[in-house]
Amino acid sequence: MWVYKNVIAIAAGILDGLGYKESTRSFLITESLHDIKELINNLGGNKKTILSFAGVGDLLLTATSEKSRNYKNLINILMIFLKQEIMSK
Repeated sequence: MWVYKNVIAIAAGILDGLGYKESTRSFLITESLHDIKELINNLGGNKKTILSFAGVGDLLLTATSEKSRNYKNLINILMIFLKQEIMSK
């Protein structure tokens, strides 16, 4: 289930790489927390899990830290892509 947090981190990296404001990333994370809570509930898990370090803490770190490979790699890929686009014009 926590593979989902990696998808969110990738999406956050894409948003940052495209120059969106931090509020957009915050919206993505907030909405994702609601989705994860619903997923945990539907799978019969403890709804309080999302409020723990393993829940909110892990998601925030993964989706906002430049040390997170999912977040950072997407920003790097986008920057390389944009540089190639600029150079080709």
